[in-house]
Amino acid sequence: MNMEELEIYISTEEVCQWRKLQEYIRWFEEKLKITKEFREELKRQNLLHEGMAKYFYEELFPLYRLLQHKKQLWDNIQIKPLIDKQSNFDVEIQKSNFHKDIPQYIEITQTIFNNDTLQRMHYLINHGQVFTTGKIIKKGSNKNGFASVDVNNELQECSHAIVNEKSFIEKSIKTKSSRKRPHNTALLVYFDDSVIFAKEDRIQEMNRFLSDGKAIWRNQFTCFYGVGVSGKYFWEDLS
Repeated sequence: MNMEELEIYISTEEVCQWRKLQEYIRWFEEKLKITKEFREELKRQNLLHEGMAKYFYEELFPLYRLLQHKKQLWDNIQIKPLIDKQSNFDVEIQKSNFHKDIPQYIEITQTIFNNDTLQRMHYLINHGQVFTTGKIIKKGSNKNGFASVDVNNELQECSHAIVNEKSFIEKSIKTKSSRKRPHNTALLVYFDDSVIFAKEDRIQEMNRFLSDGKAIWRNQFTCFYGVGVSGKYFWEDLS
């Protein structure tokens, strides 16, 4: 299979359709099965987030996690993901006038896949294994290209990983909040909860952290949603 074979199973036209909430969940889960059935054939594209895989894992998957938490309250809405990046939102919502607490648009950002993650995935492809929290050692630069990339086989301390993840979240919120958004746009942040919630007692710590971030997003977004990769943890805050 070629590098962008996921496009055979998921087309732009298919993505950008109006669907009821439950329809979207069923549709996405069907596509998720494909990525698992063709795990080896799609391995490189999925690991490196190339082509449709980037959009699938960085926007469609976060939206899926959000809708899992909202499927009871938002049952009557229709949603349409957008791939056209000329718009300054990622999802459009059709709703009745009775659902004033539901946003009309959603802007999505994620902390899962950054440049370090990309280098780590390249290492995994080339070596067959990689330490998920090992420090990345680079020779060269982004501008001129890296002569080599290595991954330290020592595990980072949990506290250090948490600090990093919080930093990624804060940076993502600031980046998205720096641009003017349409009225009634929500911000959805998708992050690695396996790092932050290695221990349950960190929930209150995360509550305080996300509450402090409200000052950053409240002028551009009407509400904030935070959801982890596992789908277990969910935050909502109104401006």
